[in-house]
Amino acid sequence: MFLRVLSITIVLFTVGYATALLVTLLGLFRLSAILRQKDLTFSVSIIIPVRNEEQNIGRCLDSLVKQDYPRKLLEIIVVDDHSSDRTAEVVSSHLGENVQLLSTKGAATKGKKAAIEMGIRHSRGELIFTTDGDCVVPSTWIKGMVSYFSPAVGMVAGRTEFSRTEERSLFHRLQSLEFLGIVAAGAGAIGAGIPATCGGSNLAYRREAFEQTRGFGKGKRLVSGDDDILMQTIHKKTPWKVTFATVPETFVQTQPADNISLFLQQRARWASKCAHYPKKWLVALLAVIFFYFCLMLFSLPFSIHLFSQFPVPLICFSLKAAADLAVVWTGCILFRRRDLLPFFPLAEIFHIPYIVLVSILGFFGRFSWKQREGKWHFHT
Repeated sequence: MFLRVLSITIVLFTVGYATALLVTLLGLFRLSAILRQKDLTFSVSIIIPVRNEEQNIGRCLDSLVKQDYPRKLLEIIVVDDHSSDRTAEVVSSHLGENVQLLSTKGAATKGKKAAIEMGIRHSRGELIFTTDGDCVVPSTWIKGMVSYFSPAVGMVAGRTEFSRTEERSLFHRLQSLEFLGIVAAGAGAIGAGIPATCGGSNLAYRREAFEQTRGFGKGKRLVSGDDDILMQTIHKKTPWKVTFATVPETFVQTQPADNISLFLQQRARWASKCAHYPKKWLVALLAVIFFYFCLMLFSLPFSIHLFSQFPVPLICFSLKAAADLAVVWTGCILFRRRDLLPFFPLAEIFHIPYIVLVSILGFFGRFSWKQREGKWHFHT
């Protein structure tokens, strides 16, 4: 009786999970049909919050000052968030190239969102662009992102990818595939009209939309959430639409984590914000998915051992894998990374235990990022 009830429960969860992925898959196809605007010009302020990016910020700024965009409409503002290395000195060597340097030292609050808000207060652009100090952008980045700002659009999210030159191991390639899957699912949700997640390393929004949400509001104290929480708030509380840039000239490159510990710390930081999403139905959906994955993690070993009596978990895992593959396959085509598809079977094996572990670390554990301790509710 217990196995029958458990089997029915797993089937229902699997159908729901596959349905959610089908929605994101349809959203990905809708993104391809978006019409871009021609010859749009806005004044643009690029805000880069940095903490201990001495090794990377120089490359980032080198790429930003080479933008194929009118210089008179562009400003680059780096906000140093209590760095303990030579980050400020490296940035200072670029001053005078439309680059400004601000510091949060002495400010009442600290953290990435506080740094971004400081940058926005000192900026003048109609559009706010954000990226990270360890990212490199193409010279066409601004022009490409701006082309998506039709009169109704208030925010444009973009793809961040790992540089192929940095993919030096199997672990790096698995990260690239996992990251692509996250971006594809987020882009699909945006395309379906239900924005859920995006990345602050490649994001642009109207100053007016940001001001209408009153900035980051109550979420300012969270260690993460300068991206998807803001996106959900704009979508929920303002009339502005959210879209996603799929053209290669808008892709931003960053670096993969070099070891499993750094990778888990980063993903735990990302997971830590989910309980604070303004869309409570989305929080409930993520909780259901977490419960489903826990159920599968518990049931699969028994299904492997007692397949003749308890085959449902393995069958449902196959259906889950097919749904995951549909989204990842489409994402690999859309984002020009078909070379990652051979790594999907191995990644899928680790998908369930990885999500369960990261969720537990993000919600209930502690993590460290940029030499700063955090937990699911970050106090300054």
